[in-house]
Amino acid sequence: MNVEAEYSEDKKLLKNCSCELGVLSQCDGSAMLCNGPAAVLAGAFGPVESRPGRELVDRAVIEVSFRGNTGVEGVEHRRVEQLVRATLEECVYTTLHPRTCVSVSLNVLETDPVLLLSTCINAACLALLDAAVPMKFVPAALTCVPRGDRILVNPLPDQLQGADTPLSSATVVLNPSSGHLVSSTTSGRLSPAELSSCLREARQAAVLVSSFYRSAVRAKLCKEPREPWTGPVRAEDAPSAHLQRPGARKAAAEAEAEA
Repeated sequence: MNVEAEYSEDKKLLKNCSCELGVLSQCDGSAMLCNGPAAVLAGAFGPVESRPGRELVDRAVIEVSFRGNTGVEGVEHRRVEQLVRATLEECVYTTLHPRTCVSVSLNVLETDPVLLLSTCINAACLALLDAAVPMKFVPAALTCVPRGDRILVNPLPDQLQGADTPLSSATVVLNPSSGHLVSSTTSGRLSPAELSSCLREARQAAVLVSSFYRSAVRAKLCKEPREPWTGPVRAEDAPSAHLQRPGARKAAAEAEAEA
């Protein structure tokens, strides 16, 4: 159930992305997303009963927990949680389930300082899709890095090597259907012209992120169901070799009926 997408570099689109839905059995929905060198495992729970003192009478509460691959939590972890939560609050129908809680857990498998935030947002959205949480729209998060007169979308580490200036980037979250900006955050110094170029390139690539979402869901729904495991097969219980040929069972049944 792996979905892979490789887009051409000249069109500045997503590259080397893969995802798998339903990887965790104890969650309502889960997704493992690999975006270049960054890999995030997301699990979604809910809507479930909210904890006492934290419920809201008019809408559901969205909780996000983030764990890095080093195990040491800091200010950056809280920042990622806040950004992901603010994004999800804009796209989830929280008013449909008042006094409840929707919880999203993010676990970093492989980190990348440039692509981590956009990977976390996309993984959280895929987990909510897998959990069938009602959403107004499914946002698309992309990382844009200006390099000279070019804008790199979701760049790989080898594309950023040899840079003379400090790295600056913008993580943009958009509604792929309308192109409206949901949220954005920047790292480093970006001029107004560079930020405008990042938004323009992100709008073009957001359509492909939405198509990537649909491919991931389609891959899970089209997957053949697995037969339940009934334990090890004993040699005496295994069908004989001549009954394993196509049509052999039917021929044996007809011969037994004639007898």
